[in-house]
Amino acid sequence: MQLIAINQSKSFKLSYLLITLILIGVIFLSLGSIRSEAASDITIIIDGQVLKTDTDPIIEDGRTLVPMRAIFEGLGANVSWNEAARRVTGTKDSKVVILHIGDKTTLVNGQPLEIDVAAKIFNNRTMVPGRFIAETLGAQVNWEASTKTVNITSGAGIPGGNVDQPDLTEKTGVYIGQIDNSFIEIEVAGEAKAYLYPQEYKWVIDEHLDTGDMVRILYMENEAGQLQIWKFENPDTSNVISNVTGIFTGLIDSNSIEIKVDGEYKAFAIPEEMVLTDFNEQDEVLFDYYIDVDFRNALISMKKV
Repeated sequence: MQLIAINQSKSFKLSYLLITLILIGVIFLSLGSIRSEAASDITIIIDGQVLKTDTDPIIEDGRTLVPMRAIFEGLGANVSWNEAARRVTGTKDSKVVILHIGDKTTLVNGQPLEIDVAAKIFNNRTMVPGRFIAETLGAQVNWEASTKTVNITSGAGIPGGNVDQPDLTEKTGVYIGQIDNSFIEIEVAGEAKAYLYPQEYKWVIDEHLDTGDMVRILYMENEAGQLQIWKFENPDTSNVISNVTGIFTGLIDSNSIEIKVDGEYKAFAIPEEMVLTDFNEQDEVLFDYYIDVDFRNALISMKKV
């Protein structure tokens, strides 16, 4: 009888422990679901129009997250999603915003910026912090607690929100040099200089050029933007290597322009021979280029924002 009582006591303790563990798990699951809860009673209005979304906003750590595409496009921005990198990129005029899922460090025009709550995937939708996106793209945001309404006034509705871009002076140059892993070594006025080629056409370099190949570059500053490069088969002939177009923006500093290409922010070194008398450090610039199979020139265009 005593042996049976001991076994029954052990069985009771094991059952009690199992039930306790199950209850703890349920509590943690419940807390996780509360942390990101749908907020169907929140209304978002942009310039007087209700923002229509395919899924409700959610509340994450006291912040409102909204569907990625709805908020960016509602503010007149372009948005792209990189599944492999789990990265959101929004662009509007001269502003480039990059967010990574689960990361509170964002990039705004190439500059790191910490935010209160990271972008996340919720119910198979990419959700981003609404106030941060709106204000970063130049909008004003007001919260009406009584009606649970987010009122957003975009840059188009703010006096002085749209600014004309001035024309700048033209400047041209022609260079011949050697291709390397990450730069083209060029000769300007009899002097060898290094020209870092931008990563956005690294695939062109990798596909068509080898280390040590001779290349010729010509650029034009502050004109209709073009960027072209071709390879010398011999000193008398050359061959255009590819055709690609793009428009991007960025911040200029003493020796480089950080630019956005295909939704990604990259660094583009300014050749020493490119005289930037019309620019100051940290000026925002618009930067337009193309590589054209019908021409044999490399042209670069920049305008101050």
